[in-house]
Amino acid sequence: QEVLLRPQSDYAQEVVETLCVDITAHCIHKHASNVVERAVRCVPSAAERITTALLEAPARKHSALHEVATSKFGNYVVQRLLQVAPDEKLIEALCRGPKLLGFGKHIHTALNRMGFAGNRGPSPRRSATSE
Repeated sequence: QEVLLRPQSDYAQEVVETLCVDITAHCIHKHASNVVERAVRCVPSAAERITTALLEAPARKHSALHEVATSKFGNYVVQRLLQVAPDEKLIEALCRGPKLLGFGKHIHTALNRMGFAGNRGPSPRRSATSE
């Protein structure tokens, strides 16, 4: 994780690329998920690269993104992605995908805070003057 504190170094980019090779496994692993989160926070291009890797990763039962979003440690990675660099494709995949149960409820809450109604797509934000 110390390498990621120097985001302009070649090593930081290498770490991000290595994480993306098997992004699903790294996101759901207890310690590796912390490294992925740190990369998203510290390396400027990491959020976009990791989001792309998650959306394109081979799926098992559901999409890799769904597996990560509903895992004990992976949901923190997805929350961090939504916080740092909310990507339109990521939000759409989360809203249109299967219902997020278990730890995925945290993602559902984060989407609601951003103005999206979970699995139903964008919802209008309430105005301050509405009842």
